[in-house]
Amino acid sequence: MAKKAIYDDVKFFNNYIDLRNKEFNYNDMIEQPIVFDLIGSVQDKTVLDLGCGYGAMTVKLANAGAKKVIGVDVSEKMIEKGIKENPHANVEYRVMAAENLSEINEKYDTVVSCLAIHYINDIYKLFRDVYGILNSRGEFVFSMEHPSYTACKVSQKWVTDPENGLVTGFVMDHYGEEGVRKIEWLGKTITKYHHKTATVINALIEAGFVLEKVVEPSPDKKMMENVPKTVHELHRPAYLIIKCKKG
Repeated sequence: MAKKAIYDDVKFFNNYIDLRNKEFNYNDMIEQPIVFDLIGSVQDKTVLDLGCGYGAMTVKLANAGAKKVIGVDVSEKMIEKGIKENPHANVEYRVMAAENLSEINEKYDTVVSCLAIHYINDIYKLFRDVYGILNSRGEFVFSMEHPSYTACKVSQKWVTDPENGLVTGFVMDHYGEEGVRKIEWLGKTITKYHHKTATVINALIEAGFVLEKVVEPSPDKKMMENVPKTVHELHRPAYLIIKCKKG
């Protein structure tokens, strides 16, 4: 029997949706705009959205002109929400684990993945599987939690100025020790996997990809003025975002 997805836990799922519905959430402010910009034109293209969640990016790609977008996610509750709230004539949702990507027979012009890869242990296999389902010169754009963020085995700690309480740094531990991380988040213990930045890049290269862009987002002055907590991103980027193409 397949292990139940953490997002299919009712309490965890509801807590996550509440987080995403907040006006100032990092996904909508930082990560999603960069990913969408890197994807570029999808007019008349076929796209696979890997780890699509409830289809926020999936339907956005369809609305941008993609002729077919397949959204896959291991969570049944996410897929149900996507079908209900983000339908589109050119979108199809499927319950599927990323580890089973090689079972897909179709080819795609673009594969997109937003904040799912840090849940995958064997990224070498994943990137080979993505490469295998791309058309010639197909593109792969993905975001993941930054390795400086996933590294920590202890509770993440910020360094603050004792005089004014302002954040001046971030304490990172166990960066060089890759593997499982058990994280307390949204009231549950969840499993993620830490991979060094070099491991991520080398896994892409070994799969055959050619790197085109690597982004470690930092907030601009306006963002820090509007949402002061984003100043934290100057000390530890939350995301690693990469665009590459099939060699």
